[in-house]
Parts: sequence; C-alpha cells; structure tokens
Amino acid sequence: MGPAAIPFDPAVWTHVRVVMQGRQAALFVKDMTTPALLVPRLARAPQAGHLALGGFLPADVAGEGAIAMFSNVVVRTDVAFDFAAALAKTPTTAGAPSASEFPSTVVGAWSLSRSFVPEDSSVHILPRADITGSFTRFDTEPDGLLELHRHVPVPKSSRVTAAVARVSVRAATAGRYAFDLGFSDIATVFVNGKPVFRGDASYSFDRPRREGLIGFDQARIYLPLSAGDNDLSIVISDSFGGWGIMGRFVDAPGVTVQAR
Repeated sequence: MGPAAIPFDPAVWTHVRVVMQGRQAALFVKDMTTPALLVPRLARAPQAGHLALGGFLPADVAGEGAIAMFSNVVVRTDVAFDFAAALAKTPTTAGAPSASEFPSTVVGAWSLSRSFVPEDSSVHILPRADITGSFTRFDTEPDGLLELHRHVPVPKSSRVTAAVARVSVRAATAGRYAFDLGFSDIATVFVNGKPVFRGDASYSFDRPRREGLIGFDQARIYLPLSAGDNDLSIVISDSFGGWGIMGRFVDAPGVTVQAR
C-alpha cells in the first residue's frame, strides 16, 4: 500500500480503521470519517488468507523493543465505504505532470533480468550477462507500474537485491527526450550502456523524509537518444518495502518503445 506520514501520539492508544473493498483500501487514523490514506488500486486481487499487524523502527532511529501494541482488534464484513466519492475529493499530486498535460508514451512492458546482489548501491557499470541471466518480458499495471517483487525471486542470503529492467527505444531523430521515471528504491539509468542518471528514493523516516512511493513525478530525465534503436536499461535495487519501476516519454513524437 505504501507508507503515509501520519503523526501518532506516544504512549497513548490511537484508534485505527482499515477498509478494504475489492482492490481498493482506505486507512483512517483518529478521524474515522476522513481517510488518511487512499489506495485506488491494490497490486493484487483479494484472496483468502490472514491479517497481520506490526510496527517497526527505521534503522536510523534510536530505540528498541516493541514499537507498537495492538488491542481490541475487530474484523467486520458488513462495512461499506464510498471510494469513488473520496477519490473525487482527493487533489492530484502537486507539481506532478499528469497524462492530460502532455502527450506521453507510457512504457507498457519491461524485460527483467533475474535478481542479484549488487556490490554496492552506486552502480556505474551494467552487470555482465552471467550475472543478469536471461531476460523475461512482463506487462505493467494499467497505470504503468511494474512491481518487481511479483515477478523476480530475491536471494534469501541478502537484504539488498537488484535487477535490470530494459526496453528498446526507437527514435526517428537523434536528440534529448524527456522521460519521467518512477522507482523504488535506487535506480541507475543507462542509455546504450552509458550511465546518465542515478536516483535514491529509499524509504527514509527523517533527514530527509522520503515516503518510498512510486510515481511519474519522481524524476524527469532528458535521455540522449541516437536515431534508430537505443538500449534503455535501468538497474533497480531494493533494501526495504516496495520494489518497482514505471516510465513514460513526454512529448516525444517519433519515439516507440518495445520490451526485449
């Protein structure tokens, strides 16, 4: 679902409510009428299973022991919530370019390598073929998001893992083309084998605060493309929480994208 920046008063009980309907969810904290977090589309369809509650302290925050306790947990199936009305009242992300603002080409499929343990987070050379293995094509969600945890098994021996997502980009003419990139946690972008961008969107509780959410507004990169076919490869590493990628070309006539 993703983290939400919601303050909790220490050493007091706080009323929390979660409503899940189909592939939508809403989180209420203290105020049981206005959601603190809305999820318009969950990554997975609902299935029978279990519920789990937990809390954690980020790695750079002092403290130990149980960070949260839960009491009076009630599960009900006769609850309804008007998601359509709530989403209609939700403003769009400030400063984020929307699909209606610019003509765009959203990447609808990526080819993914197998996972591997990176030597460090500052990847500046594409991994060798014996590390990445063969690539497999996967379609994105309707909004352009590809959630890597759903498709790429991760090594059990390491908390940090990485994979390469790549597409072939054909440009009618050479030039620099605007590309919006959403990612988590760390992305290094290569065009025709050369690094052109590195971004860190790892979840951070403080200094600086980063929510760990993925969206087109995270980075706009001006990719140097040659006329004809170009290789766009992105190394995506993950150490905590979500692991995903989404991308789109903005106002880029003559550009076509194909997973390979």
